[in-house]
Parts: sequence; structure tokens; C-alpha cells
Amino acid sequence: SSSAASDVYKRQAFTLVNQYDESVDITNMVMGFKLFESIFNKFVTGEVSVYDGLHLPKNFRMTGQEYIRIAFRQKEGIGEDADSDYAIDKTFRVYKLDNVQRIDELTQTYVLRICDPRMFYARKKKISQTLRGRYDQILQNALIDVGKFKVEEFDAWEKTVPENKQFICPNWTISQLIDYIVNNSQTSDSHGYKNGMFFYQTLNGGFRFLSFDTMAGMEFPLKFTMTP
Repeated sequence: SSSAASDVYKRQAFTLVNQYDESVDITNMVMGFKLFESIFNKFVTGEVSVYDGLHLPKNFRMTGQEYIRIAFRQKEGIGEDADSDYAIDKTFRVYKLDNVQRIDELTQTYVLRICDPRMFYARKKKISQTLRGRYDQILQNALIDVGKFKVEEFDAWEKTVPENKQFICPNWTISQLIDYIVNNSQTSDSHGYKNGMFFYQTLNGGFRFLSFDTMAGMEFPLKFTMTP
């Protein structure tokens, strides 16, 4: 999504929070933004272009540990906003300040590279234990117990077969465990197709663990039309 589509979406918040729990509203400083989701990526990412006349990197004491809340909602009609199904409200981790360009003595532009806060955690936190159950259960339990995920964040979770699996997780990171289960899982409806499962995060929902067959059968509630 991009700020260029301002006639379609209504911006509600671009709030930057630093490691000292100080916050600043940068909504009016945002020139544009892009948010990305993919069934091939575990976590959502994005970038925010900022026109900064406040010297935030210095005055806001930015160190690369900041968070940014992005919230916007689709417009429905004249003066109306869509419901939560058509809204995005997420908190991202700022992991890089890039493309800095000095405009004048008071103003500079730059890009904030952002991601879901758990992306780095999933790449670092390790699991070393025997895991039992269905692959979908193993993955969900590991994400909750070790990965700081919440049950309500799993908005689509498909059951796998067989019922009882057991394997030793050899000091893998959470990210490596996700890859293993995705590559080795199948559902009763997948007819043995290999690599038919996907784990990914959505922008206006939560985390999903679904087969390709299930995703292919899903339909967006709005019908496509060529009319602008």
C-alpha cells in the first residue's frame, strides 16, 4: 500500500516510539510508505519515507531500537471508514535508517526500513528439545511457548497429518523450525504434494499456516470490476 492512494485510504497514525518510551507523531512528515506481505516470507516488512525538519535521528535519540505504529483504514463512502477487516493497525520495528539526503540546514529526507518486531527474535531464539504431535500443533506450541506469539494472532491454521510425529529439534532457531515444518507438512487434502504448506503473516490479519489448495479456494469478498 502507498500514500499515493490517499483517495482510497485514510491515514490514522504514524507514531514513532524510541527506547526511552518517548513518542512523536510523524504523520505529517511521511511522504510515502510501502508495506509488503508474501506467502513466501514469514513476516511483513515495509519502508517509510520521511521529510524531516526536526532532526529526529539526533533530537529523538534514534539508535535503531525504535518502533513505529502504522494505522490506516480504507474509505467506504463520503465521510465513512471501512470496518476493521479493511484496516491495518500494526507496530513495526525500525531496523535501519537509509537513503539520507540533506535538503538544507534544517531539513533532510530518509527512509525507515521496518519489519515485524519478532522477525529478528525468530532468527536468534533457539529451541533444543523433543517435539511431539501434529506438525501444525508443534509449530503453534513452539511459537507460543518460545516465540512470544499469542493465540489470537493465528487467524487461519490448517490441520496436518499424521496425528503423531516426534522429532528432536537440534538447537534450531525458531525460523529454522518454521522452515522445517513448512517443508515437511501436508494436509489430508493435499494428496501428498510436497512443499504445499505456507507460513506467513498478513497485514490486516495475523499469522497463517495454510496449504496451497486451501488458499487457491479462498475468495476475496469483493468482486473485481473494471470500473474505476
